[in-house]
Amino acid sequence: MVYAGIFRSNSAAALRSGDLASTRGSPPLWLTESIRAFVQGENLLKTVGVSGINSVILHMKNKLQIEYSGIIPYETAFRRQLELHEMRVSDRIPDTLLLLEHPHVYTLGRHARKENLVWTEPERQVHKVEVQQTDRGGDVTYHGPGQLVGYPIIKLTERGLLPRRMVEWVENSVIQTLEAFGIKAGIHPDYPGVWVDEAKICAIGMRIREGVSYHGFALNVSTDLSYFAGIVPCGISDKHVCSMESVLGEHTDILEVRETLSVIAAKLLPGIP
Repeated sequence: MVYAGIFRSNSAAALRSGDLASTRGSPPLWLTESIRAFVQGENLLKTVGVSGINSVILHMKNKLQIEYSGIIPYETAFRRQLELHEMRVSDRIPDTLLLLEHPHVYTLGRHARKENLVWTEPERQVHKVEVQQTDRGGDVTYHGPGQLVGYPIIKLTERGLLPRRMVEWVENSVIQTLEAFGIKAGIHPDYPGVWVDEAKICAIGMRIREGVSYHGFALNVSTDLSYFAGIVPCGISDKHVCSMESVLGEHTDILEVRETLSVIAAKLLPGIP
């Protein structure tokens, strides 16, 4: 079933008015109503100033807080993750999903191999892409404009989650978001992340400390895929990457993807007993 028309053919005004006449296919009722409620719920949004970031916070059902922060430098976003992590460990905030974009950056996980940085320092300077070491697992990956990055700050025990089940929540949230835009995706038998055939569309790499997750996922929406030529993505040399835009062959609005993923992630997250 293709649900993409509800997102690509209708403006926010159409969603507010309930005019879904131009949609292709028929989205699930909960998703249609959740998107409409999201657009109409602007009085639930507020701006906050934290870590030098102006964010917008939305309180979703299922005790999940979603924080939107626009395009944020990696170091700044990482400090925000650590702040949220500390507050979640001490129960000062609810579970939180931080959604944002980064300027061009290559991030190196704890197990990254330097030879997987293909571009030299002068080449990276020409392309205005920096390199950041991180404390997540995995190898090297790329973040940049047009890529929706999500950092779930989730206390696993409160929702009865084991680490593998936490990863499955992220995978399923991304897979169902892609399905809503008419893209069939799934997991790969040999590699982490979410894939469209043999091309990775979403990288996943999280860490759990003191029972609370941080780091997360990176979904290629309208990403400039040429930047992946500067690395061996995730250390996998015989596979390719793709984006929603490259699969669909048309422009994809990252804000629509962000809203869609927000309601799907909140819907799929196991409840707190």
